[in-house]
Amino acid sequence: MRIPNAVLSVFLLAFAACSDAPTQPNGVTRGTLAGEWRGTISDSGTQSTVAATVTHLGDEVAISFRTSFFKDGCGFIGTLRDDRLEGSFSGRVFICVARGPASGPGTATHIRLEIPAIPRNRSVFPDIECPGVSASTIELSR
Repeated sequence: MRIPNAVLSVFLLAFAACSDAPTQPNGVTRGTLAGEWRGTISDSGTQSTVAATVTHLGDEVAISFRTSFFKDGCGFIGTLRDDRLEGSFSGRVFICVARGPASGPGTATHIRLEIPAIPRNRSVFPDIECPGVSASTIELSR
């Protein structure tokens, strides 16, 4: 069962509000990444600004991005262990959704997600093929 990004974000925020912020074994305090971030998203030919809201509780991290790259929304859900984010990225443009793995460093001041190329796929309508997404990098800072 897949949990929508918005539902997971609200769930994580509710628990974060009740947290007493203990230190994790990897040295990152709960909620260290939480908050508003700004940066860029780029592929081999284009670059765009991106704003992000990060929800962080324990090892769990959810990021909601706002960018013109994916006009109808995109996000990341994954884990943070030893200052490394591992998880999945999804981006939506109209009826097309691109999903794939994403990973990279995540510290209190810098997040970098590497997203490998995502191949073409079918939309919710069987006769429409959605374009793939070239390999991309998201760089965020506070």
